[in-house]
Amino acid sequence: MKRIIFFVIFLAIAYLAFQYGVVFLKDNHNIDYSLKLGDKEYFINERFIKNVKDEYYLVTLKVDDKKFVFDVDNNFNKRRNIVLDMMIYENKDLLCIYPIFLNEKTIGNLECNIDGKLYDYFAIKDLYNLKPFIETLPGYAEELENSDKFEQYSDLKIFTKNVLPKERIILYNYKSIANISSEKIQYTDFSIKDVYANKNGILVGKYYVVPDGNTVGVHSYMLILDVTTNTSEKLPLRNELSSNYYINGVVDNKLYIFDKSNLTQYSINPEHNEIRIEGNKDMGCRAYKDGKWVDVTVYDMLNDELKFTEDNSDININSEIVYRNNRYYYYEIGDVFYKSYVDSPEDSVQLFTYANAEVVRMKNNSIYFINGSTLYRYASNTIIPLLERNEFKFNKANIYDVYWEV
Repeated sequence: MKRIIFFVIFLAIAYLAFQYGVVFLKDNHNIDYSLKLGDKEYFINERFIKNVKDEYYLVTLKVDDKKFVFDVDNNFNKRRNIVLDMMIYENKDLLCIYPIFLNEKTIGNLECNIDGKLYDYFAIKDLYNLKPFIETLPGYAEELENSDKFEQYSDLKIFTKNVLPKERIILYNYKSIANISSEKIQYTDFSIKDVYANKNGILVGKYYVVPDGNTVGVHSYMLILDVTTNTSEKLPLRNELSSNYYINGVVDNKLYIFDKSNLTQYSINPEHNEIRIEGNKDMGCRAYKDGKWVDVTVYDMLNDELKFTEDNSDININSEIVYRNNRYYYYEIGDVFYKSYVDSPEDSVQLFTYANAEVVRMKNNSIYFINGSTLYRYASNTIIPLLERNEFKFNKANIYDVYWEV
């Protein structure tokens, strides 16, 4: 009798484990269904996408000849048919949709279609009066808090309440690197004298790498600053590096550079504080082109100043600035900023328009840029000032970067 009881308990546990596996361990799904709202039917393609670094839902809605695309983080135990309802605004050529998901979870965003083109609500808010409709949306936050309170640090005015807890702004300060968080500002010197142009300072993962500026024409070490702890190390260069070098790019958190005077390619691993020769006249060199390694000569490196590139051909756009993470492409065309989805690259959403945005950086689903003397961040339907510095009016090239703590 006891054996039967234990066997029944074992079967029950096995069944529960199987159900757990079905719900929590299942792979991607791609399904179609529809919702009838009023006199219209909305056709829905729902994809649960799971990869090494991310998992989320990508939902495509179609009604008549108009299309909408939404992404939402996984809050549904990977269930299917997550769209329960939609809140809809329609006026002539304008159609806006706000999906309601399982357990009334919402994405906190409103998307609009005008003449077949997709717009984030923020992109059209000054053209259409949607405020009354916005106020009816459950859980919708139109804008992040924007504080005008600031603290003055020498020539810097920092809007500390606008700097988020895990956000760090790395500012080139001529002979030091300023590490700005929501709580404080810290400086790390890399030179005893001012170096006006920041030609080769670069953020590599959580490390800011900058050559020493104490000698003319050559560098004897690299300063490697861990921006999360604000601790630094010097990486001695056994062979002096000519100032006549340029950056190839960053791949797998390693920095690749080419010394034009010495015809040598190096890689720098800031995490391990090490440098190694990757190429020279005898070995040849390596370039990362469209997401793949290719062999090149030192003369290709010398004459063409090769920059590493990712493969962004699937979004088929004409933009010099393209940033890709696990989920999105962000890019700028003229004064207009867009995003599209890595898993649906043909669907571009216009985010906002801003004239004279310079030194654009795109990090952690946020877009940063300088206008005049102010550094701004766009995220979650608002543009927020982070800091002001009058010097930006005169020198802004490679003047800042942004790191988000994980």
